Amino acid sequence: ELRRVEGKLRSRRKELGVSDDLKQIEGVTTAMLVKLGENDVKSVEDLAGCATDDLVGWTEKKDGETVKYSGFLDGFELSREEAEAMIMAARVHAYLHRKEGDDWNSRYWHRHAGSVFPANMSLAEEWDYLVRQLLE
Repeated sequence: ELRRVEGKLRSRRKELGVSDDLKQIEGVTTAMLVKLGENDVKSVEDLAGCATDDLVGWTEKKDGETVKYSGFLDGFELSREEAEAMIMAARVHAYLHRKEGDDWNSRYWHRHAGSVFPANMSLAEEWDYLVRQLLE
């Protein structure tokens, strides 16, 4: 039964056009890939451009009431920290391209991660910046 369900999910992921690369992100399951694809998150670049709220949802006060807005991955018991880790993986990927001297690819990943290419930062400064973001 489990194999049949997993097979259906894999087929649906492919049907939605979800990239194989996205399944390499730690913590992402096949069921999550389907949900992401249904919400037009089909590549690592798309995931990098998401905010944590996009994945896990958020709440806000409206007329004295707390209103809950759903994220793409509601129902998966994904913590904010786990969602942030998935998104940060793409930003680290961009750093690694820059470290390898591949500025074009690094700019691409930074753009898709919603961050600015750190042209005025040394690699050490960029790494420190990433570490601070990860520790926040």
